[in-house]
Amino acid sequence: MNKKQNVKTYIISLVIGLLIFGGACFQLELFKQTTLLARVKILSDAFFLPAVIYCGISGLVYVSNNGFFRMLSFGTKRMLSHLSKTSTFREEYKDYFEYYQDKEGHKASFGFILFPGLAFLLLSIIFMLIHSYLY
Repeated sequence: MNKKQNVKTYIISLVIGLLIFGGACFQLELFKQTTLLARVKILSDAFFLPAVIYCGISGLVYVSNNGFFRMLSFGTKRMLSHLSKTSTFREEYKDYFEYYQDKEGHKASFGFILFPGLAFLLLSIIFMLIHSYLY
């Protein structure tokens, strides 16, 4: 991925996170609150939602890159290839080692999801600390 596309994926990820944040603020009625304490609590909760979603997704991608789901996928595809007459999976991959070597070069990137998620988590922690200081 070139630098322009890399920046583009980060921006798209950040915009989606901000939309989730805005939806949470709207749902929790941020602008109808009269006290600063309630507003800070809502901001902390609203930043926490995209943080959990993004960090969870990037954690799943990390785990899938490291082989557990790869083995499960190989077993499922191998089993289903025995049921299908048109499947070429058995001819492509004689054993798991060949499948593993082929898929090793195709790891998915997840930094564009993880780093905005960590930024949202940091903002949530900051507003949580402000809330605990005001309370």
